[in-house]
Parts: sequence; structure tokens; C-alpha cells
Amino acid sequence: MTDWSDGYRVDIGYTHGYFRELSPHFARFVLATHGYEPPRAKTPRYLEIGFGQGVSLSIHAAAAGGEFWGLDFNPAHAVAAGTLCGWSGAETTVLDESVQEFAGRSHLPPFDMISLHGVWSWVSQENRNAIVGIAKRALAPGGILYMSYNVSPGFIATLGLRHLLTTYVQRSCSPGEPITVAMERALAFAQRLLESGALYFVNEPAVAKRLEAMHKVDKRYLAHEYFNADWCAMPFADVASAMASAKLEFGASASLEDHLEPLQIAEPGRALLGSIVDPLLRESARDFLVNQQFRRDYFVRGLQKVPGRAGKEALFGTRLMLKCVPREIKLEARGRLGTVALHEGVYVPVIEALAANAMSAKSVREVCAMVDSRDVTGDQVEQALILLVMKGDVAPCSEADGSGDTGMRSFRLNEALMRQATSSGDVTYLASPVIGAGVKVSRIEQLFLGARMANRREPLDYARYVSERLAEHGQSVLGVETPEKALSELEKRAAYFLAHRLQLLCALGVA
Repeated sequence: MTDWSDGYRVDIGYTHGYFRELSPHFARFVLATHGYEPPRAKTPRYLEIGFGQGVSLSIHAAAAGGEFWGLDFNPAHAVAAGTLCGWSGAETTVLDESVQEFAGRSHLPPFDMISLHGVWSWVSQENRNAIVGIAKRALAPGGILYMSYNVSPGFIATLGLRHLLTTYVQRSCSPGEPITVAMERALAFAQRLLESGALYFVNEPAVAKRLEAMHKVDKRYLAHEYFNADWCAMPFADVASAMASAKLEFGASASLEDHLEPLQIAEPGRALLGSIVDPLLRESARDFLVNQQFRRDYFVRGLQKVPGRAGKEALFGTRLMLKCVPREIKLEARGRLGTVALHEGVYVPVIEALAANAMSAKSVREVCAMVDSRDVTGDQVEQALILLVMKGDVAPCSEADGSGDTGMRSFRLNEALMRQATSSGDVTYLASPVIGAGVKVSRIEQLFLGARMANRREPLDYARYVSERLAEHGQSVLGVETPEKALSELEKRAAYFLAHRLQLLCALGVA
């Protein structure tokens, strides 16, 4: 019997994660912060390679507009993604093919963005070559390629632990043993080695901490992260070289925290980076300075940087809006060098400007004008907005206002996800047609939105609705000891939701 898995785990499904870096609007914002403005297609087409359960694919297809293709060789993933995409009625093509099969097609349409999250480091070299071939053939001029991958130097030490774990599974576990059981046994074996004083863990304390974390993470993630046949931590320069063979240039890191170097790198390191002219060498040196383990990068075909002030126009014209309630925004930022307090004289006016007019979307230029009388400079506004986007408090918006086709598709998808929330808490994001991306909405909040659609009005009515829906599926509420306490806690949450969260979700087009 042919093994179609090619060494990749297919005996356990992947997690239901959502990744904002795959959003076309987020990608354009990040590139705009660097003075790049990719061309805008009238009818954009996007391809996601390795879409997993399809959460990001379905949300972006519903909320962002355009034509979306998804490629994943696991048929179970294709079924799950097809169901999600079908709920919205978005124009999607979900394919159950390997990258080599897709690359071998006689015709590939041009794509404006190709994205792959969690694929490159976990497939064979032949499959990586096929990915490069797809980009070379099918990424349109000016198109963006997003990819995330394990990177050296930060992940080199973990190679030994990963090899130990997979060797244990191969040599000490029976072929028919469930991978979840085999992983637990492998982790227990590694733990015994650590407790036996193995010098590997003594000399690599970061690996000992990683082993400790492995015991706590979702086992679906663990299986796909560490227990595939192929696994590599590739230097950035090698990835950039592979992309260069497809005529792609490095544009920017999709991790905005990498752009705020004072939070990440001490002054001597920043001075050293400033002296390096070559961009690939500079990125490689930066990975050593921060001991980078995982990169999220945008590459562009035909990268063109607009010089000087003109290069800021794309950024100044970008509309942004809040993604969380103003009172929930912490005026602090965390980096590798610690946590720093944010200047209230700058950030409070910026947040207040974003909250004005019922939290409606505003361009960077508009926010600058709104805070001009409060002694906040344009450069301070720009930096503040980038950092707030980095923290997830603010999001770049789509060109549309969310009331057209994207609004209807998002409504249909969200309605289906809210129904699903009565029995499952797997998907904790809903589609926002205003930002063309996903918004974190907890399972309880999704059920609150269901109560609103059922014309419940008071917090106690919301609490009873949630309690009733969960009880229908034999599920307890919030892990509280008694039904009375659970209902009281739900009522408190519903009161906060109605007073603060609902207005935000309405502004985002989620409610």
C-alpha cells in the first residue's frame, strides 16, 4: 500500500489556529511600514499552502474579498476547510493535493499572495523545491509570499531533543500505538534522562525548559511540530537564497516586534546592525543577537521601495481600528529585554482618537490630525500605531467598509461558527469584514452573540441562554461548582460584554 503521507503526521488532526500574518491587509500594512507598496489587483487571487483545519483560509475568504485557493494533501483537512468555506459561500477552491502534485500541473493561475504557515520546516527537501517551483511559476509580479519556519541559531539545540523523541517512538513504540500515547511515553523517557543528570540538558538549560513546556501544550500541535519524518531549522540566508531562485526578495519580517529593536536588542547590537549594509547578512546577524527560533517573513516578487517621504504615503493612507476595548489595552510593551511602560501622553490620545465616533476606522493621517493639538508628533503617532498593531490591540482595515459581499459572507460564516460553539470550543475567532481578517472571540462571547440574535436583552437572559445551550450538549459551565454560581458568573460576564465588548464587535462588523 502506498504511503501518501510522505512522512508527515496524518493520524492526528492539526489545531484550529488562526494566523493574522496570512491576511492580505496585514501583509500590506507590514510592507507599508518599510516603504513598500505592492500593486493592487482588481480581482486578487490568493493561495494558502498547508491550510490545516482551514480556519485562516475560511475567515480570509469570507472577510477579505477576492478569490482564495487552499492546498493541503490531508483529505481530512480538505473536508474540514471545505465545510468552513462553504458556510460563507466565498469563492474558494479547496484542493486535496500535495505541493508536488500541484507544482506538476500544466497550468497554474497567477496569485497575488502565496502563504504557508508551518510547512517549510516540516516537509522534505523535494517538497520545499516544489514550493519554490510554485512561487516561481505562479506568484504574480509584485506578489507577496508569506512563510514561517524554524530557524537557526535559536532552534539548533532543540534538534537533539527532537531526534531523541522521534527515535524513541520509532524504536520503543509499536506501529499501531496511538501517537498521543507514544508521545507521552517519549516525553516521559526524555524527562527520565533529564532527571538522571544528562549533561545535554545541563549544558542546554533552554532545552530543558522546552521539554517542560512540551508536557503542557496541545498534543495535536506537538505531533505536527516534532514528530514528522522531516524537520529542519534552516538559516535565514538559506531560505532567502531558495526564494531568490524564484525571483523573490526579502521584504520584511511579519513579526512587527522585530521592527522595534530597542525592545529586542541592546544598544551595542543595534549599532552593529546599523553598520551592516547587506540586508541578508544584517538579518542573519540579527537572528544571532536575539537567538531567533522562529521567523515569519514576507518575500516579494519585484520588490520596489519608494524613497523618502513618498514611501510613507501607503502607511499614512492605511486605515486602522481597535481590535480590543480601550480599557483592556495595557500601556506596556514586552520585548526580549523586558517590559517597558508606554508614554501615556502619546498612547492615551492615540487610543482615544481610535475610539472616537463609535470606534470607526481611521487612517494614520486622520489620527495624526486628531491628536495634533495634544503635542503628539506624527512620528510618535506612527510608532504608537505600529506598536499597537504589534500587540494585537489595533488592526489594519480592508478597503471596503464591510457592508457589501464581504459583510454578507462574514455574517454567514460567523453565524455557523456561533452555532458550532454550542458544542465545541475549537474555533475562537470570527470574521471581520472591516479589517478583512479574524477577531478573537471566545466561545462564551460567541454564545452571547447567539443570545443577541435570539433577541435576549438582559445579562441574566444572556446567562440563561448560554447555560441552556451548553446543557443541551451535556457540558458544564466554566468549571464552577454549582449551577447557581455558574449562572452568576455568566451574568457578570454578560454584563461586561453588553457594556463594553458588544460595541467593538459591532464596529468590526462581527456582530
